[in-house]
Amino acid sequence: MIGIAILGAGMFAREARADIAAVVICVPILQIPDFVRKALKAGKHVLSEKPIAPDVAQARELIKFHSKLPSPRPLWGVAENYRFDENVVRTTEKVRELGGKLVTFRLDWAMLLPEGLQYFAIDWRKDPKHQGGMILEAAIHLVAVLRSLLGAAGENIAQLSAFTTQLQKYLPPVDTGAELGHKYDIEVVTTTGSVNYSSMVTKVIRKGADGTKVEESLRSGMDPGVGAEIKAFREGIAHGALDARQSPQEALRDLLVIQALLESGEANGALQMISQ
Repeated sequence: MIGIAILGAGMFAREARADIAAVVICVPILQIPDFVRKALKAGKHVLSEKPIAPDVAQARELIKFHSKLPSPRPLWGVAENYRFDENVVRTTEKVRELGGKLVTFRLDWAMLLPEGLQYFAIDWRKDPKHQGGMILEAAIHLVAVLRSLLGAAGENIAQLSAFTTQLQKYLPPVDTGAELGHKYDIEVVTTTGSVNYSSMVTKVIRKGADGTKVEESLRSGMDPGVGAEIKAFREGIAHGALDARQSPQEALRDLLVIQALLESGEANGALQMISQ
């Protein structure tokens, strides 16, 4: 049996615990690198919450730190439950099955966090010192989903341009606070059809053998993927290698996109190249 401890802010044990082989780290974004280093240095396998770090520079330093640990090096993964969401997994497979070359894609996401929401009533969320505020914490999920679908179509994000603003005063520095609207919709179009994914349904349109349009509609489940990612972490430890969806490199690629979006917005839409 593998002993796994879940660590929150202020819960890091000073003494070595031989009965704990791995830790799941759930702390405010600015504290993530320090907790990861301490746990890895103590020889514990680590699954740290997304994002991998507050910014790209710190993420790369953390990956470098991990790579230089003496062998046998403890495993380190970054939790991104959307990659394990059964609906995202299924939709990714539908894009892969569809095949063809990517023609276009879109992601529409809008939501409002009410000011009095308990989830939001935490100092580090109300007054964020990390880039992007809630965009870094929440929108990185959507980047993970989009990258999964584009990857299934054989593509990745190499450059981007963005315009950003702050709509709600209590959501600094930028937000998607559409007061009267809520939307979550991603579409990938290839030369052989399209796959549309929302929080409720996945729709697939393709050409049939006779050239006519064939439509398929699949209702979404309610599993957000948290249990699946913890199971994958545990099984990865048992087998000596984590699921590729939990690799720090994959999490870094998500962060690269978010940081580029924020930097482009600050530069009035200037084109940003994404260097892996």
